[in-house]
Amino acid sequence: MVKRILLLVLCTVLCCACGKEETSTPTETIKPDIAHLHTFNEDEIKINPGIENYDFTTASSYETTVSIEGILPGASMGTWYISTIDGVEYYFTDYHTQPESISQLIGYSIIDDTHVLGNGISVGMTEKEVLELYPNLAAMDFEGNFIYEKVDGCLGWNNATYPRSPQGTDDTWAYENADYYWTNQFDYVLIGNIETNVTDDAPYYVGLLIKDATISAITFYCPTAG
Repeated sequence: MVKRILLLVLCTVLCCACGKEETSTPTETIKPDIAHLHTFNEDEIKINPGIENYDFTTASSYETTVSIEGILPGASMGTWYISTIDGVEYYFTDYHTQPESISQLIGYSIIDDTHVLGNGISVGMTEKEVLELYPNLAAMDFEGNFIYEKVDGCLGWNNATYPRSPQGTDDTWAYENADYYWTNQFDYVLIGNIETNVTDDAPYYVGLLIKDATISAITFYCPTAG
């Protein structure tokens, strides 16, 4: 009789244990957060030596200046002027809206290794070296697609603020039977945000233009302009 009672108790305990296993829920998988776009402070992106603020008259006096008829910021037709001076390309635009041409400086790009950012980044560094220091830079193509993993908060590249000219818009076309886009010379861009002291300012980015896994140019732009 005692053995029968002990056996009954043991069966009851085993049944309870089995019941608990059947009703238990699997451990929830926690997905890692998506990286947020890296922000540089102004000291980190300060250029040494500094960039000369050329006006168009001075810049166009250099023999390195070329002109391209194409689409300017704001989708207006006009002339792009690119002046290369001491390792920097300067981009000027002429909207042809005045009796006398008035060309405006739109931006510039560092294209040699004599100019270094405050954080040590310069033309010629490898992509690997940069991403080891700043893994939350966004690697994107010029159509807005991520090259690697998605980085949150990145507004992408702004093609409107760099020289471009679709076929049929330039009478002196000599761009190897292709639309002229300044970005055609690069594979993609590493993008970082730049901290500004004015809260109402539009976003301002640094773009490290990559060719063959190496920084080929460094530029600065507003992703929402144009």
